[in-house]
Amino acid sequence: MLKDRQAYEARLDEQFAKWDADIEALKARARDASVDGMMKYDETVETLKRKKAEAGVHLARLKVSGDDTWEQVKAGLDTAWDEVKALFGNTSGTPRP
Repeated sequence: MLKDRQAYEARLDEQFAKWDADIEALKARARDASVDGMMKYDETVETLKRKKAEAGVHLARLKVSGDDTWEQVKAGLDTAWDEVKALFGNTSGTPRP
């Protein structure tokens, strides 16, 4: 169980790092966009950052949760995680403006 838990948490940490890179790429695209496009990118980036931060709170709770509460905390994280993935447009993490 501990190895599975550690592997799961490591995968989430990797995805968080990827999302950080994707957000930076989205910010770079915003610099090349029209004024309207730039505003849309800025809104998207702010929403992504906010939702990612919310998921990060759940991830932090997951890492310190005991075996008795881990599954319950994981369920909350999964919900927040799905919201972030939906904002990125697909599971590959490609941001959409």
